[in-house]
Amino acid sequence: MKTAKALYLGGFIINRPHFAHYTDVHPDKMEECLLRQTSQAHLDSWTSLTPQGKQQRLKIFQTNFLKLVTFNIHDFEKCIDSFKENIPLHKVEKLQSFLEDSINYLKSKRRSITLFYRLLQYKKPEISLLQQTIATEALNYLCVQSSHSIFVKMIYYAIYRLQKNKKFLMFKYQECKDICEIIADLIFQADWKAAFCSIPGYIYIEPQSRQEELYQVLKDGYVYIKDRNLIFVREVNRYEFEEYILGAFLKSPNLRYRDKYPYDIQISAGYNLAYRDYKESVELFKANILKTMQNGQEIGSLRLNISKRKRLCLNKNKNKIFISDRKTYYLSESDCLANISFLYHWHTRTHLELKHFFKPEMQYKLFLEFHPEGREALVKLFSIYLNFLGIKTPFSTAIDAGVVKTSWSDINAQVG
Repeated sequence: MKTAKALYLGGFIINRPHFAHYTDVHPDKMEECLLRQTSQAHLDSWTSLTPQGKQQRLKIFQTNFLKLVTFNIHDFEKCIDSFKENIPLHKVEKLQSFLEDSINYLKSKRRSITLFYRLLQYKKPEISLLQQTIATEALNYLCVQSSHSIFVKMIYYAIYRLQKNKKFLMFKYQECKDICEIIADLIFQADWKAAFCSIPGYIYIEPQSRQEELYQVLKDGYVYIKDRNLIFVREVNRYEFEEYILGAFLKSPNLRYRDKYPYDIQISAGYNLAYRDYKESVELFKANILKTMQNGQEIGSLRLNISKRKRLCLNKNKNKIFISDRKTYYLSESDCLANISFLYHWHTRTHLELKHFFKPEMQYKLFLEFHPEGREALVKLFSIYLNFLGIKTPFSTAIDAGVVKTSWSDINAQVG
């Protein structure tokens, strides 16, 4: 166990014995401890992977992490040693300042780097989504405070590479960009699959289902759909991107156009055994829900009294029917009578219109005006998205757009 701050041995009563920082240490100071371990509760990404879970110390883990990143660079450590041995004494102080500048520069460009390689992935199908996802996690891990030592090693290697190509640095801030590009290429072009397969005892299993990405590439960037949001990424320069949310897809047709899409409510029994006793009341409540929706009203506050003490109501997510006491608003999961789902009859229309199920932002109209090829790209993207949702109804090629006399800088000013 290594740490740069004072520790005490705690536990024994509630928790298992463990080392911890004293409670009077300010959180910012605890973060400065480069060997500090992160919480065991956050193991969903590399940025929070801890040595405790793998019975490894941080130093051992980072050594192996660096081996994965530099899997195809067989002389990585030799290159670093060679660079360090040949550092002129009068440049040592400048180098230390340059290291910090380079680290801060890459951290500031982390999001743009991810967007750049996402675009590269779209342009080159041979770069898999899995490769891009692992590399993004690796970049995030490199940018945490505890990864400072391996970050420095990668900067040393980047400087060595530049010097080998006859580009000698003066350790000025503007040269941080070159360092950033080399390190980003190392991470995103690393053969992660081969690197993992080289680990003794590791067996690679091809993912059974891959997350499908919905996107279209444009001349100056790309549009893609994430979490129902339509996002436009505009490429300014390498590692310089602007990102805009153009709008969001609705889970159900826009309230103004629901009458154009006949729908029904599907009821399925919950875990409550009393469902049979209240089945008629549930059907009546269903009819009230349909009538309320047809009138263009919200159903969140809808109630149905079924006795002097009991009533039926919906939960906040509007996907379950509960039976509850009329005098209380507390809903217990054991009181769930039925699950409900809304079925919209998309197939009853000859084609679907975007305005019926898409809520645009002000950037959307601007995007259509300044990107003529964007119209065709959006039609293709929307059609792919509908197919992804299992909706086979054709999509109308008419995309609503108003003329907006403005520019991206104006939008940035308004949004900012």
